[in-house]
Amino acid sequence: MLDLMLDAEQRGQRFTLNGAQCTVSQIDGRHALLEAVGTDFGFAAFFPGWYGDYSTTPVYIVTVGEHHECMQWLPIGRADKHHIIPHLCISLTNKMLCRLSA
Repeated sequence: MLDLMLDAEQRGQRFTLNGAQCTVSQIDGRHALLEAVGTDFGFAAFFPGWYGDYSTTPVYIVTVGEHHECMQWLPIGRADKHHIIPHLCISLTNKMLCRLSA
């Protein structure tokens, strides 16, 4: 996720990534929000203390719509996706579909 945010900062506030419209914004100058909207999903990742310690700061992720489509889109490694999936507030069926699509 860190690589994705650093890449997003270089692209600008609004950009298209793998077909999804993305926006990166800062909140109070020290937090960051990454939003992505695809045709079948929405994704938001909130990074509290963005300019702080990346190794211990939690990232809060919310997905809506077709969660498995979001996992396919998410441009991070498979192992990282499998680490995120158990923490999503989605049904067990959707978690299984996410694991299969990752």
